[in-house]
Amino acid sequence: MNGTAELIAGNATGYVKTNLSAATADNYEDGDGTEINSQYQRWSGDIDLGWTPSLNHSFKLSLGAGTFQSLTANSYFNYIDHVMDNYSLRNFTPSMMMPNKTARNPDRYSRGARIESTWQLHSQHTTELGIEYHDNKHRDRISRNQEMNPYQSLLRKADAETSQFGLFAEHSMSLTADLRLIAGVRFDHWQLTDRRESLGNMMNSQPNPTLNQTHSDDLFSGFIRYEQQTDFGTWYAGLGQAERFPDYWETIGNNKTYKNLPSALFLQPEQNQQLDVGWQYQNDILQLETSVFFGNIDDFILLEQSSGMMPDNVRNIEATTWGGELTSRWNVTTAWKLSASFAFTRGSNDTDNRYLPQQSK
Repeated sequence: MNGTAELIAGNATGYVKTNLSAATADNYEDGDGTEINSQYQRWSGDIDLGWTPSLNHSFKLSLGAGTFQSLTANSYFNYIDHVMDNYSLRNFTPSMMMPNKTARNPDRYSRGARIESTWQLHSQHTTELGIEYHDNKHRDRISRNQEMNPYQSLLRKADAETSQFGLFAEHSMSLTADLRLIAGVRFDHWQLTDRRESLGNMMNSQPNPTLNQTHSDDLFSGFIRYEQQTDFGTWYAGLGQAERFPDYWETIGNNKTYKNLPSALFLQPEQNQQLDVGWQYQNDILQLETSVFFGNIDDFILLEQSSGMMPDNVRNIEATTWGGELTSRWNVTTAWKLSASFAFTRGSNDTDNRYLPQQSK
């Protein structure tokens, strides 16, 4: 007995297509009446998730249950209500630039979801597929005179809205008992909408030329990693590229300028190509890890502070980073452990021929 079912639903921006099938069979008897083993039960399922952002672009994620191992799904919602002032945690001292108590009260709504699945395509091959989405809305309100016009009485105004849709895949392949190859790719579609009506400060305010405009970008990332197990630990080497969309504080927050424009809405994403090489060793008493990296960054996002009441500037530059790390842990007894680490990172601003400040380790 066989049975199949198909369900299709969609609209102009996307679709879902599901196929289910099941089959069963019993044993049968041959011409001499001997029962022949032929009983079986089989089922399978497939689902296609499609996204069509425009007439010329289409993205599809296909999943099948024949080699399915696990499925993880989660969603979240966050709300942050933040207050910054110049009087709560210190004694307020009036000045010419700030004669009154001031307070700023931004908030942010965030929500998102992520679905990730694992597939055992072969005894030596494992694939992870996933899809995720998030969006957030940032609002702000500020009082320049908290005693006369408290911020609690003011209406919040939206200044930025962000959304991100991502697809990712990772495949792990065991070439031998001691050799493994891992590769992954990722696609992200980002959108940032500017809701600020004006730019600058109360001393120098102007209409926002990018009001209600949207910066959208398609970002592509990927990597490949080689791992070799030996009697003296695990060696690995990886090569990858990661693209990063500018965040709120690089584009909207504190009214950044960009290319002599009063708005930094269309700041370009970063593109980082990086090579990593490392070694790991562990036994019951000692654990050692060491790694080095070299990276080339196209359109590195550089923040530049301005003096006085002038807005900060942000721009894209070419940059190079390199560094290394060494960590160790020694299990002295079951109750005592000693650990030590050393990290070094250096970066250069290749556009201006100078060092990059404050590189993270």
